[in-house]
Amino acid sequence: MMLLARLEPLPQVFKAILDSFLLIVLISPALYLFLFRPLMREIQSRERAEAALKTANSMLEQRVAERTAELSASNERLAKTASELTQAEEQERQRIAAGLHDLVGEGLVTARLRLGMLKAELPDERSRLVEEVRDQLKKVIETTRVLTFQISNPLLYEVGLGAALEALLMRLAEDQPFQAEFEADAELERLSDGLKVILYRVVSELLVNIVKHARAETVRLTIRTPDDRLIIAVEDDGVGFEMSELDSWSERTTGLGLFKARDRIGGLGGELTIESAPGRGTRAEVYIPLWRRRDQSFSRRNSVAD
Repeated sequence: MMLLARLEPLPQVFKAILDSFLLIVLISPALYLFLFRPLMREIQSRERAEAALKTANSMLEQRVAERTAELSASNERLAKTASELTQAEEQERQRIAAGLHDLVGEGLVTARLRLGMLKAELPDERSRLVEEVRDQLKKVIETTRVLTFQISNPLLYEVGLGAALEALLMRLAEDQPFQAEFEADAELERLSDGLKVILYRVVSELLVNIVKHARAETVRLTIRTPDDRLIIAVEDDGVGFEMSELDSWSERTTGLGLFKARDRIGGLGGELTIESAPGRGTRAEVYIPLWRRRDQSFSRRNSVAD
């Protein structure tokens, strides 16, 4: 303050400014030590924490992306393996069906024809016995044909999925007390054999399950292709069931199985849904997108079927 005393002639304003300046100079070290330096350290600490967090997030995102890619590749391998197994199974089915038709079926037909020739040379009493044998052979021949179609339906490859499903529905309706309705708004020009087999097996199992459990009066099968999608719906007006019982309902299915069918349909990018209620029937819907990878053969014919 001695300096201020020597500056008495200065105006009061300048003296106040000079006093403030000197006060700031005096307290600056304290402000730096006790306020600014801790604050700067806190800011630097937060910046380091944010940088570490960003690095950790980046590493986590990279790991998630890697794991996702691995899972996607694994799912593709599983889907490919399932498709190969399906094709191998179908080839074996075709071989067995061909054997039943060519060896067993034709052999039974030949035996029945020869018994018919023998019948003309026998007395009436023995000819009646031969005719009974021929009738039994006729039933066995028909059973063999049904088994052949159940093992591997040749219509699936000769005329396509729609015609094969229609024939299956009508054949089931011949022996069951329900009215069959079939509708297709379009035909699929080309489907991979693996896809045709999976769809045929899934729909076949749904229809067989209706025969066994639904007690339906009407069964409706529709095939639609809206907006590059394939939708196959199987509906019945039977007894239905609670959706909470879906697991036990699926356990009653035979063959492909509901959960296995869902996995295979899901592997194709599609979905299998089930809707039901007691007394209101059941609706099952299979959805498959018609846009696929280049290595899979999917296309849609633009003409409309009657």
